[in-house]
Amino acid sequence: MEPNSPTLQRISRCGIVAAVRVQDASQFPGSVESLLAGGLDVAEIAMSMNGGIRMLESAAALFGGAMLLGAGTVLDAETARFCILAGAK
Repeated sequence: MEPNSPTLQRISRCGIVAAVRVQDASQFPGSVESLLAGGLDVAEIAMSMNGGIRMLESAAALFGGAMLLGAGTVLDAETARFCILAGAK
């Protein structure tokens, strides 16, 4: 990724990449909404959670361009590909 890419600029402006990790998938939407309400618009969705890909897809659908989404705990190329298809940047 180029140093002046829009993605890196957005991360730099935010100053924080929030790591989202919940015990229960029902907690997920509220957690992401709280981040946005608090002014944080960059988040990493942990793939080590049960249903991580589904949560990433859900966040991309619900919050679209309002939040820059990434994926954490990606351990192989197949998971990386699924994350990108689900909306991770």
